Amino acid sequence: MNESFDNIYTVQKGDTLYSIALKYNTTPYDIINKNNLSSNILTIGEQLIIPEDTESTGNEEELQNRIYIVQKGDTLWGISNRYGVDVNSIKAVNNLNSNLLSIGQQLIIP
Repeated sequence: MNESFDNIYTVQKGDTLYSIALKYNTTPYDIINKNNLSSNILTIGEQLIIPEDTESTGNEEELQNRIYIVQKGDTLWGISNRYGVDVNSIKAVNNLNSNLLSIGQQLIIP
């Protein structure tokens, strides 16, 4: 892999890991790994290393499956069962301290 041409992206107002990943044809998970992020919370002005396309799958279907947008009636337990991932893994990657979810909230599914 040629890592010498990674892009640096400066986080702008309204950015999410998902929107940045779409822009650069990568996955939120790859951005998290490349930058050793402990959550999906971004700060305006933060600089992120965007992995080369060769580091990501580039598979749009997989990218869609990595982010889940909370719908009315969703629970962490229900989401974890749907994706076959345990609740604590979802809480850890999304830096959640409780089981409370908000409609429209974006969750990274590990």
